[in-house]
Amino acid sequence: MNQTVNTEMSIFMAVIASFFTFIDISIIQMGVLAALMSIDFVAGLVKSYRINPQNIKSETAKIGIISKLLYLLVPIVIALAMKGLNIEGIGLVLVNFS
Repeated sequence: MNQTVNTEMSIFMAVIASFFTFIDISIIQMGVLAALMSIDFVAGLVKSYRINPQNIKSETAKIGIISKLLYLLVPIVIALAMKGLNIEGIGLVLVNFS
């Protein structure tokens, strides 16, 4: 059973890594973004618990997780659009920051 889970997780991670490589997004940067969003989610739970422990509900937590996942989609959608239009990402970043 454990061997099957490890194999499935390895396949899933390989597919995700291949997708990010295809659209030229750094896997490390997306991982850092996901980690920071997880910290933000936990900090929100702690804050909510300190203010009013009865206020924490699973429905609110689900909405928070879904909103964080939607934030992760923003760079992916932008990268896919740039890939479809044959635009280099570094040029777009340099124009915006110069």
